[in-house]
Amino acid sequence: MSELKLDISELPSDTAIEEELTTFISQMATEYPKPNPFKKNEKLLVKALFVVSPLEFYVIKEAQIRTLHELERITSQWGKKPHHQTLMESQCRQDHACLIRSKNVVARAKIVHGGIHDLQVFLVDYGISMFIEWSECFPIPHYIAKFAPPLAHYCTLNGTLRT
Repeated sequence: MSELKLDISELPSDTAIEEELTTFISQMATEYPKPNPFKKNEKLLVKALFVVSPLEFYVIKEAQIRTLHELERITSQWGKKPHHQTLMESQCRQDHACLIRSKNVVARAKIVHGGIHDLQVFLVDYGISMFIEWSECFPIPHYIAKFAPPLAHYCTLNGTLRT
């Protein structure tokens, strides 16, 4: 068995480690761009993403479907890289932007609530809320967060029945 010799002088200093961590954190985003809300009386094509109830649902503008596919490609590429630092507990605040991995799918999310063993997150491009383990939540690179505003739009049916 070979013996590994380590020269203490070759180890990075605390300052170098802190600088690298600061650079890493500065490249991470904590929020998404502001969403583009629908305008009153605006007519556009949408597709349903997720139905909460018969009166509540999330939709995506048909014009943004290509953006969603591109985001899926980018997050998939990010997910193939093996070295990812999970989100630190101090960063797990409500509405904090993050990436999550669930069933080998990577998606943009924001934190709804942090528990002892898991997190409740909201997938901002799909309109889905879910629970994940802490180990499945990652800082989101700035370029992924800023690629597009959240694509899922919350809608409700209301009004009066006309006879």
